[in-house]
Amino acid sequence: MTDENTRRLAVIVLNHPDEAQPFTAALNALSEKHGLSAKHRVVNLSDEGVPEVPELALFDAARHLAMHGVEMAIVASPELFEAALRVQQEISMPLVTPESLLDDAERLSGLGRPALFSFGELPLAHARSHTRTGFVSGEVTGGDIVEAASKLLDDNTPTVCVAGVGSVEIATLLQRAGLPALAYPVLAMELALTQKPVARPLPFKIGVIGGLGPAATVDLYDKITKATPAKTDQTHIRVAIEQNPQIPDRTTALLKGGEDPTLAMYACAKRLETDGCDAVVVACNTAHAFLPAIAKRLAIPFIDMQVATMEEIKAKLGTGAKIGLLATSGTVASKLYHRRAEEAGLELYTPDEAHQALVMNAIYGPEGAKAGFTTGTCWDELKAAADFLVRGYGCQALILGCTELPLIMSESDAFPCGDTTVVMVDPTSALARKIVRVAMDENKARGH
Repeated sequence: MTDENTRRLAVIVLNHPDEAQPFTAALNALSEKHGLSAKHRVVNLSDEGVPEVPELALFDAARHLAMHGVEMAIVASPELFEAALRVQQEISMPLVTPESLLDDAERLSGLGRPALFSFGELPLAHARSHTRTGFVSGEVTGGDIVEAASKLLDDNTPTVCVAGVGSVEIATLLQRAGLPALAYPVLAMELALTQKPVARPLPFKIGVIGGLGPAATVDLYDKITKATPAKTDQTHIRVAIEQNPQIPDRTTALLKGGEDPTLAMYACAKRLETDGCDAVVVACNTAHAFLPAIAKRLAIPFIDMQVATMEEIKAKLGTGAKIGLLATSGTVASKLYHRRAEEAGLELYTPDEAHQALVMNAIYGPEGAKAGFTTGTCWDELKAAADFLVRGYGCQALILGCTELPLIMSESDAFPCGDTTVVMVDPTSALARKIVRVAMDENKARGH
């Protein structure tokens, strides 16, 4: 077997390195039996003293192993079994415990539905609540081991997975007595060798490049939360925000040759990718002009704000609708919305020079959104530009195409402009709704 096909495994113990010995012996024997190759290492969580919270030490060890290419970790110490079940919810690398093997034992052993049988003090609270039909568990601290095991079994549960201290010896004893027993170390290593480890999908997590500007990032997060049909904290979606207000101004870069924000945005995106995000969004319209170069170097996709906006407008008004864009001069010059509107079969219009200056003042002016204002002068200026688009071009929808503008005006299906009403679209809200739809669909597919 080539090095590429060699299994990279780890055995994790809590206090006693000798707990790993049966697993090492089983790995060596099975490697020879199957003609397979594996590299493994033993990790003792107590190397630097007994951890105060073993669960946290196990998480750190599993995360470190996964980052260094280990494909599967077998938890050897009974004291860690229940902790491993909780850590597995936060780690995609498979953590093998007796309970995690229950669904694999039948296929691997060929002997039928398994029971989990422990000797000595072995935590089995989770195992006893396992929903598998016919599942059996038991615990014995003394007496005749063969007799105790026989009483637990019936014709429908003919396989015993033995875990705990002395599991290999006890399984051998039960086998000699005619009971089809398998030791946990043997079963775990057979699984590790004969199956290519498959990462366990974690819940979908969206990454947000934030700080462009800070209030707009808060607005996006608030809208994601409100768009999620969650009834408890635990049913909301996972969000990671890389808040970097020091990213150079996007409009200045586009219109005045200012510092290019691409590198700073890319660094944020890579940190989010490393953090395990499944997709990235940017809480800034103008910043989308810099995404093509960044997207090419990421392994995860962007969810595009402009695409989400056009999808919602087209669903409400149909092909051929006239839409007006209220945005920074940088966004207007970049033609971001123009291209997306054309792709969607929509007609897009922008303010004339005088009214575009009002939009910019509503955003960047001394009484604008970036200065912390959301009413008064900034509202009046933005409303004047909106009226111009509706009167001058007959726009049926207006896009609040800067993430600061929804702080001034709210989206509406009937926003009053002159003697008519129009659809006022907030791209931040459209993006939030699309994020939630994607996350819910992904979580359903992943079994979360």
